Amino acid sequence: MNILGLSSPISNHPAACLYRDGRLVAAVEEARLIRFEQAAHMAPLKAIDHVLSEGGITLDDVDVFAVGHEGPHGSFARVIGEFLRGRIPLTKRDIEREVLYYLHHVVLWRGTKGRLIADGAKLHRVRHHLAHAASAFLLSDFEEANIISLDGRGGFESGILAVGRGARIEILASIPLSSSWGHMVEEVTARMGFRPDRDETKVMALAAYGEGDVFPFVDWRMPFPRIIPKAFREFIDAMPQRQPGDPLTDEHRNIAASLQGTLESAVLLMNRYLEHRTGLRNLCLAGKIAMNCTMNGVLFRGPYTDRIFVQPASSDSGTALGAAAWVHTRLTGRRPEGPFDHAYWGPSYTNEQILDALRKTRIKNHDRCDDICAVTARLLAENHVVGWFQGRMEWGARALGARSILANPAEADMRNRVSRDVKWREMWRPFASSIQAEHLGEYLEDPYRSPFMLHTFHARKDRIDRIESAVHVDGTCRPHGVERHTNPRYWQLLEEFRKLTGIPVLLNTSFNVKDQPIVNTPLEAIATFCSCGLEYLAIGDYLVWK
Repeated sequence: MNILGLSSPISNHPAACLYRDGRLVAAVEEARLIRFEQAAHMAPLKAIDHVLSEGGITLDDVDVFAVGHEGPHGSFARVIGEFLRGRIPLTKRDIEREVLYYLHHVVLWRGTKGRLIADGAKLHRVRHHLAHAASAFLLSDFEEANIISLDGRGGFESGILAVGRGARIEILASIPLSSSWGHMVEEVTARMGFRPDRDETKVMALAAYGEGDVFPFVDWRMPFPRIIPKAFREFIDAMPQRQPGDPLTDEHRNIAASLQGTLESAVLLMNRYLEHRTGLRNLCLAGKIAMNCTMNGVLFRGPYTDRIFVQPASSDSGTALGAAAWVHTRLTGRRPEGPFDHAYWGPSYTNEQILDALRKTRIKNHDRCDDICAVTARLLAENHVVGWFQGRMEWGARALGARSILANPAEADMRNRVSRDVKWREMWRPFASSIQAEHLGEYLEDPYRSPFMLHTFHARKDRIDRIESAVHVDGTCRPHGVERHTNPRYWQLLEEFRKLTGIPVLLNTSFNVKDQPIVNTPLEAIATFCSCGLEYLAIGDYLVWK
């Protein structure tokens, strides 16, 4: 059975995936294929073409279209119903916004359905946050787990608290739009002069430089905290609007710290509610809020969780994966085949295709290497910055050794060099690291398996000097634990670097520059290499230099 998973065109992060007989074949986000930083409100047409091509099928061969969102009519009816019951306090402005959202959803969906789905009987819709929840729980290795899904909005709600057991998911609580934690993060992000739904990770990083109490517009009473809509609106309206490019002050740093602290405290209490209600200590996270790796680290170290799983494409792109997994489970009674232990589900390119791209761009300085890992490790040990383009592109927002920029984390000034000369980004932002999974405990305090770079851990104080350019100002590190069986070439690069330096760790950031998406094709990788301060490019078996 071929199941094509789709995120809704009303989503900010359209994507597609293909399941065949319960096994994932391919998954990719539309923005990566069309070179947009974000492909909001677009049908994932290129993504569909790619995953079908990977499966060797056409649209006619698809048995089920699984969409991770309610239909526009049902979603709008639920919102209005909640308002009429007094559960959502909508102002006139809110009602106007909901009507416009509904009409936009109708237009987008009609266009998408008309182009893709000729047989309506093949269409299966999945509640938005249920799709998020399924993308985490059904793909985890937990037989039972608590589930938290939170984002700005999804249909008629902004999140759910649920429990998964076997092939079932039971929703225990719905988080209304009026208490949207994702909306809180977006609004504060915008007031601080950053782009909502894009720059939340900047605010998360800035929080480490400030101090602040939790926000005053939260009702902390049990069973779990909720945002007070009127108090929240008054707070936001009173916040000064910073303009992009204006200096960041201590006030901004303290607001960022308050935002992070409020979010962590609220989600920790949601976790407590679930643990007390179900008795379970496994936790699955999805939705855009699950991209907050600092919060995920707090949850893991908290008193209510022993093990944690975060789906790597936790934004709305992940609903394509979750919808397909959920429909497969409903139709067969079985969870999808696993394990889901890596994120390499996107396009890949052969050495022949890479050489063709090099010739087209008339790049003269390139050579094919017998051992690209050994050559690249030597360059990194000599403190060169290298673009690394290998294998299938990652699914999700993180660069995990397929489309990465790499550097030596032991070099004290390396973070500044990469920020200033290569990435063109704010100097105060931290970089992540890639660590051989078997060495995580040597560099991090109480580490946990981290294949998707979605947790922070405290760096061991006796090892910070060996990885200081990959450690944030608060002493935390966001690691990608590299396992040999999921990415043998990248693991081998780390091994060669360890042989030369004694350090099985690399500074790892995404292969892109400011305001651009991560590269997908060889031509994109070469163009980015030529336009920034990268010194070398290891692309397939080829080494390119300037």
